[in-house]
Amino acid sequence: KSLKYLKGMTDMAKGLAMTGTVLLEGRKSAQSVVIVVTDGKPSFQYQTRIAARKLKREGVRLVFFAIQSFAKLDFIKSLSSFPSKDNVIHINGVNKLFKSTNKEANRVITTVCARLQKKKKKGSKKMKKKKKAKKGMFLF
Repeated sequence: KSLKYLKGMTDMAKGLAMTGTVLLEGRKSAQSVVIVVTDGKPSFQYQTRIAARKLKREGVRLVFFAIQSFAKLDFIKSLSSFPSKDNVIHINGVNKLFKSTNKEANRVITTVCARLQKKKKKGSKKMKKKKKAKKGMFLF
């Protein structure tokens, strides 16, 4: 709530720095994961690179959900945790995101949540009996 929207700017550095502060209040035994949803390049690349590096040194996993219609993801990949193929999810523009919101949300969740398992088809021995999920949903 304390971040103000500045039209024409993407102050990712400030967002990442604030995230680091919030994570101080989290459980020490839990793996910290930050999901960054972005549609462009950060306005302050140097400061953004420093903020991302600091979080990664503290053991935070940085996952980027890049909503872009252009293919230049090199900078975003340099900010993400290693390997970038597991930590950068590319959506080819906002229209694509709107057309397949549930599918893309599931991609993010399955990328980030290590304990996630896809719902098995009916009749499968491994299907959880306690909870039933709708088609395409995942169980924890």
